[in-house]
Amino acid sequence: MKRIPLFVLFLVFGLVCHATTIEEVVEVCAVCGQMSTQTVVRSTNQMGSPDLDLRPPEMARSTIRYWVQKCPHCGYCHSDISELAKNAKETIADPAYKKIPEQKQMPELAVRFLCMAMVHEKAGNMQGTISATIFAAWACDDEAAEESANKAAMFCREMAALRISEYKKSGESYMADPGGDEILLSDLYRRCLRFDLAIEAAKAGLESKPEELIKNILLFEKALAEKKDSSVYTVAQVPGAQDQTPVNP
Repeated sequence: MKRIPLFVLFLVFGLVCHATTIEEVVEVCAVCGQMSTQTVVRSTNQMGSPDLDLRPPEMARSTIRYWVQKCPHCGYCHSDISELAKNAKETIADPAYKKIPEQKQMPELAVRFLCMAMVHEKAGNMQGTISATIFAAWACDDEAAEESANKAAMFCREMAALRISEYKKSGESYMADPGGDEILLSDLYRRCLRFDLAIEAAKAGLESKPEELIKNILLFEKALAEKKDSSVYTVAQVPGAQDQTPVNP
C-alpha cells in the first residue's frame, strides 16, 4: 500500500460527487474456496471536511461497514476476500486470530477490522495493518453510546499509535508528508487521553519543518492537548485551514 499524501486527503472541502451506490456480489473466498454474498461500494462522495485523524466526511463516512469483508465459513477478513493475502491460511488458523472475536467489549465491525489488521501484519503489510487498526477505532466511535465501545476505541487508538511508532522506528512512514505521521499520532493519543504524548508528537512534527497546512494542524493538536480536550475535530476547524487547502490534487 502506498503512503498517503495529506494534500489529497484534505482537498474534500465542499467537494460534491456522485451518490453512494452499493451492490451485493457473490465472492469466492481465497482461503477456503466457499462462496458468500458480500456488499461492495461502487461509488460514493465526500462533502465537507475530514476529521483530524482523516476519517472522511459523509457520505463516504457511512460506508465503513463495507470496507471489510468476512468469510462466514472460515472467518477470513479482508477488504476483498477473493484476494489471497500472503500467509493468510496460516494467519486465520493462528490461535491469536481466533481469539480476536472473543473480545466481547469490541463491536462486531471493529473485530473484523482487527482481524484484517492481523492478516495484513502477517503478510508484512504495515500500511494496511495501521489503516485497519484506525478503522477499528472509527467503528467503535460509531457505537460510542456504549461505555464499552469508548474503552474499545481507546484500545484501538493506542494500538494504532504503537504500530505507527514502531513503523517509524524501522525508517518508514505511514503518511507521505513530513509531519503527517505526527498529526495522526497526536490525534490518536489525544483522543485516548494521553495528552502528554499528544503534545510530544505534535512538537516532533513541528520539528520536521512541515508545509503550512500541516504545521497549523500540528499547532492546533498541541493546543487541544494542552487544554486536555479529547473531542473530535475536523480539518475545517483548524484556524486558516480552508485558505490553505488545495482545490485540486
